Amino acid sequence: MKSVNDGRQFGYNVVDKIKAGGKLLQVLADKVGMPVEELKQYQVFTEVPLETTNGYMRADIVMLKVVDEIIVDAIVIENKLNIFV
Repeated sequence: MKSVNDGRQFGYNVVDKIKAGGKLLQVLADKVGMPVEELKQYQVFTEVPLETTNGYMRADIVMLKVVDEIIVDAIVIENKLNIFV
């Protein structure tokens, strides 16, 4: 059975891989259509509460590009972890 800790650890692993700048960062850059070097300018946050049109959600990962203390772009990543035994 999957536990909450499994999902959180998976999220932390994803963040570590993004910050390391390896293959996962390249895949993400390809998906969002920007160069890796630009994506490296984003700050990475985990378990961020967000207000949506349907209420609230807790985003697994939020990447923010901040210029002069103003958020100019955001990327929200939702991880899904399925364990099959």
